[in-house]
Amino acid sequence: MLGLITLHFLSPSLPLSLSLSLSLSLSSYAHEYRILRRDGEVRWVDAHGLAYFESAGPERRAASFVGTVADITERKAREEQVHLLMREINHRAKNMLSVVDAIAHQTATRNPEDFIERFSQRIQALSANQDLLVRCDWVGVEIQDLAGAQLSHFTDLIGTRIVVDGPKLRLKPAAAQAIGLAVHELATNAGKYGALSTDRGRVDIRWGADGNTFTVGWTEREGPSVSAPQKLGFGTIVMKAMAERSLDGTVFLDYPPSGVMWCLTCPVPNALSAGSDQD
Repeated sequence: MLGLITLHFLSPSLPLSLSLSLSLSLSSYAHEYRILRRDGEVRWVDAHGLAYFESAGPERRAASFVGTVADITERKAREEQVHLLMREINHRAKNMLSVVDAIAHQTATRNPEDFIERFSQRIQALSANQDLLVRCDWVGVEIQDLAGAQLSHFTDLIGTRIVVDGPKLRLKPAAAQAIGLAVHELATNAGKYGALSTDRGRVDIRWGADGNTFTVGWTEREGPSVSAPQKLGFGTIVMKAMAERSLDGTVFLDYPPSGVMWCLTCPVPNALSAGSDQD
């Protein structure tokens, strides 16, 4: 919306012909400000003006004023959205760097002999989570898509030896990051020592929401006999402590001979985005 304002100020003490024959000086201004409309709506406007004065000096009087007033409410809203997104990106970048720093330190401390390989794998898992979140505009990730991304090395086994089953539920960004990293650690261990290290083992990944409780689980079977690790590694921290802390939930992690069992339980609002189908 663009408005044109033209005002004329002529000296009442001078004849019209004399007033118009005076040498005029110019002055311009530009200003953005908010206005309150009669209907109560606040709008942003951009005003530009050019004033003509009868003469220079402190006693000069305005002879004419021409200006435009443009409604820039939509532009201001876009600028505010950009600023908000920049602050959010900065916040997420700092969080991401903190996670990478923790992964690097813990991997170097607990797995110094194969640091490069393990660190690279964990960063790739983190990257897969980020790719999904970006594609979904950071509003959440479908659990099935998340599982597929973290099981990309075993794609040919999904539907046969790997069962991925559950309702269509969308995880919040923080939940997707925590659960995605946990699934990556479980899949890595299963490929090295567990059910996916042989040609017979199977894995069940199931999830669901019952009332106010969300549950996601990983169960291995028909693989080689397993036992609890002798020392607590960073993978265990990711699967248990990090998942519990990120979602304010509880993780059951067990190593029966039949295969690893992992189950996360937490309140629905901590894990799922609003609008997820919980039937």
